[in-house]
Amino acid sequence: MIWSYRPYRNPVARRKYMLLLSFILIPGLAAGIWKVSVDPDRGKFALGAFILAYLFLASLLLRKPRVYWEDGGRIFTVGKSVDLKEVKKVEYDEEKLVIRLEGGKLRELYFDNSDDFEKVRGLIQEYIRD
Repeated sequence: MIWSYRPYRNPVARRKYMLLLSFILIPGLAAGIWKVSVDPDRGKFALGAFILAYLFLASLLLRKPRVYWEDGGRIFTVGKSVDLKEVKKVEYDEEKLVIRLEGGKLRELYFDNSDDFEKVRGLIQEYIRD
């Protein structure tokens, strides 16, 4: 089974990425303000260029689809996976469309719609029962 989500559609993922983006924004704005105080003409250009680049990065991070897939009792995403037989605890949040797993590198599964959420929930319960 393969499913994807976009962070701007899931409230938990959106908050996670907005926190990441704020860690980039704060030092960048501080550097831009310092550059304006040192050299006002070039600093205004640098600050404007940074804000445009930041908005572009934010739109890329929030709108890029993230893909998960299941194969033989393992759930994969880019760079991370979890073996469902090694999962100790599973928490389902139907309102926020998040499944939290305890065990393995992959800790949270995000969803765009409830259909994929229910399919993966059934898949996980199938492996946890055995």
